[in-house]
Amino acid sequence: MLLGLIGVGKMGRAICERLVEKGNKLVVWNRSPEKIADLGGVTKAATPAEVALSTDIIISILANDNATQVAYFDEAGLTSIPLNNKLIIEICTTSPERVIELEKAIKEKGGQFIEAPVGGTVKPAREGTLLGLVAGDQGAFERARPVLEQLTRRIEYLGKTGSAAAMKLAINLPLMVYWGALG
Repeated sequence: MLLGLIGVGKMGRAICERLVEKGNKLVVWNRSPEKIADLGGVTKAATPAEVALSTDIIISILANDNATQVAYFDEAGLTSIPLNNKLIIEICTTSPERVIELEKAIKEKGGQFIEAPVGGTVKPAREGTLLGLVAGDQGAFERARPVLEQLTRRIEYLGKTGSAAAMKLAINLPLMVYWGALG
């Protein structure tokens, strides 16, 4: 399968390696190109738009809202081109409001969008044993399922867009309290 990957930090790199190991071909982009210079077995793109022009299914795993702003809305971002029949799988943990905004922008360009924040760290990402929390259009979810099954041990479909982000934040809350208590 030919896939796009936007965001190749620690988790993104592990996901990239997992997908390549499973026989996929990847076109990747990262805000800091030097961080992917040593990444083998992939095609490197200069912009998120170039990733979308080269592939029909794009996984986005970005660090925060600032990173999604660049990847989606900057001059050569995902929404700078028509996205007819392109599927964006947003894996980053963000607010329900943000994923709803991202979905709206992708749909306005003719694409499909699914949110799929994952539970786990680099090791489970590399091993394909993440927990996938998925929400959004049912058809987009079914289209994303074969990709998500390569990355997860379990997938929970939670309904309308924003639901997976809310669930992921609820799961993360006790962890944040714990780490905060440790100082």
